[in-house]
Amino acid sequence: MQPEEAVQLLLQRFPWLRELGDSDAELIRFGPYYAYGVFAREANRRAEDSAFLQSLASFVDELAESADRLLEDLVVIEIFEEAAGHSQFSASLKNKIGFAARRLLERVEKDCGPW
Repeated sequence: MQPEEAVQLLLQRFPWLRELGDSDAELIRFGPYYAYGVFAREANRRAEDSAFLQSLASFVDELAESADRLLEDLVVIEIFEEAAGHSQFSASLKNKIGFAARRLLERVEKDCGPW
């Protein structure tokens, strides 16, 4: 997947990301690591919203199982590193994600631990 496509995928699944201040063009220009980082920080703030958490878990599962290197990197580097630094977010997410994603999250937790 190309970087622009990764950003578009995120925006398609979570259109509210546009409300956080950056336009689609800015998110694309800044790149997927920036866009997914913004998303991950907001996801941490919404970790107690069970409906959102279920949507996030489904999205993370899709990315983790995609066999796409960029998408897997975005999950690990942006979403799971954010989760690993916040035990409540990590625990809530871990209870909802599938095996492949859980394995990646546990690896990040082991490497990063709580900040």
